[in-house]
Amino acid sequence: MSSSHMTSRETMFVKRLGVYYGAMVYALYPSQSTLEDLHNLELQSYASNLADWLARGILSSQSLYKTLISAELLLLPEARSGLGRRWRMSSLPARILDDYVICRTRAYYTAHPESFRPRRILDMEDSERRGKIFVNEHFIPRIRDLSKEGAYHKILKLEECDEENKVYYLVYRDLDKTIACKPDLVSIVLLHDGTLRALVFEVADTDVNIVLRRKYILPRILLYTEATYLYYGIPSVGFYVSLSPRSSPPSIILLPKGNSNRKLVRILEGVSKLVSATEAPKPSRKPMCSHCVYASICKFAM
Repeated sequence: MSSSHMTSRETMFVKRLGVYYGAMVYALYPSQSTLEDLHNLELQSYASNLADWLARGILSSQSLYKTLISAELLLLPEARSGLGRRWRMSSLPARILDDYVICRTRAYYTAHPESFRPRRILDMEDSERRGKIFVNEHFIPRIRDLSKEGAYHKILKLEECDEENKVYYLVYRDLDKTIACKPDLVSIVLLHDGTLRALVFEVADTDVNIVLRRKYILPRILLYTEATYLYYGIPSVGFYVSLSPRSSPPSIILLPKGNSNRKLVRILEGVSKLVSATEAPKPSRKPMCSHCVYASICKFAM
């Protein structure tokens, strides 16, 4: 390796966790000593060190590289790009998939924004703010700096979607509204063998193990990979990055398996039915009302 390249010492380790919503999920770990150091940091220092580790791994980890090149296309035959349609179709936020997994009553209210207004929940807004700070003040500057030092792979594009007001619209089958997909960050990477990959990032406070247990963020990240693939024509990989200093692993990736994603299709079909429904359905499980933006207007709130 040329002396201009970053060190070849492996900084990121990849562990296969299994299939979730038709995608293969892998945990991304630093070395044990680095992980212990991360766990002992305050939030600000943790975010900075996490960004450094993640950027180095993306640019130089051979373990991650081998995983990225195995990504296949997510097969959603009924989905197509909503580019050019957003002016004549109303849209729904992709977070409606989170709502649907958590509580179908909540998803119904989200599906009818013309009739129901969500309340503000400050800690949710704080989590979104911390995610933006991580992307804009820590991760993007760090990966740009490291790219100048020379790396195995080349960053062709870094797009902070909120800052640039970038939305990837997706149209699904008979759903008469587009789904607005707005990840925290989209990066186009040229791997050293000439392979292109789109990396789609979601950053939040929630511990990775909670995300895997409740599974409510994963369908949305998968939809982001489909929307970005339809836009760029490049296979996409989804990243979830936790800002919780105790999270182990700190990050996971979702790789589409290339087969028909029946579980994601069922969620999209359920959302489509809620859009045409005239009454809110009963919750399908015990609702999490204390953290619901519609708790003040929901007749099922507990």
